[in-house]
Amino acid sequence: MASGRVSRHWLADEVARAVQTELAAIGEGTLAVIVPEAQVGALALALAQALPAAFLAPKGSLARAAVMSATQSKGLEFDAVVLVEPQSIVDESEYGWNDLYVGMTRPTQRLGVLHSTPLPAALAGLSDRSLEPA
Repeated sequence: MASGRVSRHWLADEVARAVQTELAAIGEGTLAVIVPEAQVGALALALAQALPAAFLAPKGSLARAAVMSATQSKGLEFDAVVLVEPQSIVDESEYGWNDLYVGMTRPTQRLGVLHSTPLPAALAGLSDRSLEPA
């Protein structure tokens, strides 16, 4: 799973790349991109434009991938999750760390973390390699 730090300028592109990689890895499974509430709309639009087959489903069927906030993901389960900007998830919510925990516990198989700002201290053990567009 792609995890690491990326320039804010390339974040949407890197998330799209991670989604493609993860959908290929999980076969027919489902994927969620969990982002700070303030970024749901913009990132959902960018990903639907970049990967319409994954995010836009024909009428009467479900899309394989969805973009949502940690709060929206509560109680749901996905084969893979791409968690975006974990520090912003903590900062923007009155439930901060609880929301981050919810987002991180939605995948059954694979979890990736992409961020343009420093990780929360509790996630310092994650690889913080720098990702740049291919």
